[in-house]
Amino acid sequence: MILIERSPTANKVGQDIPMSTLLASTDMHRDNVRAALSLLAYTLDKRGETHDLDKLNKLPEFHVAFKDGFKDGKWFDTHMKNSRHHLSYHTGVPEDVNLIDVLEYIADCVMAGRARGTELRPVIMDAEVLARAFGNTVNMLNEQVLVQEPPPEAAEAKSE
Repeated sequence: MILIERSPTANKVGQDIPMSTLLASTDMHRDNVRAALSLLAYTLDKRGETHDLDKLNKLPEFHVAFKDGFKDGKWFDTHMKNSRHHLSYHTGVPEDVNLIDVLEYIADCVMAGRARGTELRPVIMDAEVLARAFGNTVNMLNEQVLVQEPPPEAAEAKSE
């Protein structure tokens, strides 16, 4: 959760406010954006820690599917349901797809492709999926923000 204070200047564009108030408000805004980006970076880092854990947790099944060239499809279908990063497959796109999923997908494709030692295969994504990921990420971050009113004494000091 990100706790922020209501901005003393956000609704005062076009008004003459003290430069010290504008400075304090800008510093507060910069801190708020830094907190949001830190939360997203933390979320992305955690995603990296858990990437493809089902391959390790179900190694015998993964081994059988790998050896068979994934022809059966059952293991990969389950993997797509347990993962959020197979966005080039319709069945791999979660309803609440977000930009963390998109970044994991890109990293997965580039790292796997480059590790093969061959040309990178095209990394594709449906524009509707990307648009939905954008909107869902906005909602995901918005749900993590709690706005509080500044204490009355702080509001009075900022308006002086």
